[in-house]
Amino acid sequence: MKFYAGDSVTRVAGAEYSYDEFRGAGGLQDTPDIVYSGHDLASDPYIPGAYNPITEYRGNVTTVKRYANAAALSNPTIETHHYDITGNIVTANHRLLRADEFSFNTVNTQFTWPESQTSGSATAGANQNLTSATFDFNTGLVRTATDANGRGSQVTYDSNTLRPIRERIC
Repeated sequence: MKFYAGDSVTRVAGAEYSYDEFRGAGGLQDTPDIVYSGHDLASDPYIPGAYNPITEYRGNVTTVKRYANAAALSNPTIETHHYDITGNIVTANHRLLRADEFSFNTVNTQFTWPESQTSGSATAGANQNLTSATFDFNTGLVRTATDANGRGSQVTYDSNTLRPIRERIC
């Protein structure tokens, strides 16, 4: 993707996107407790005999290169993203050794919403922050959340409009 100034010649920004680079059992994280109601077993590389490699192409953005020098497309910053077999992003490695890791729990969300996110240094555990949330399975609305400082909150919604009507700090 390239963006140009009004003269349509001078490149002012540039990024490259790559898709589905990490495929199969070596590239997609397993989701062993998933309920397979309506899920095509051919797309699960962890089921011997059922998996079909043609299903490896899912449209997941796996690498993003952004260029500091858009005119020369040089000095890129690179992000890599890894997914589970259901299409959820599970890790995102950013520039400057920063990473995000997402955790999905089968019992409560059936791999639909991330229940925790660890962000910060990719190499030093002491420099990471953990946030978490619980969700209403039927609506996807956040019920409770805990921020990086360990402070919790609980949200109550109007049952007719699903708009938040109260947030309580725990």
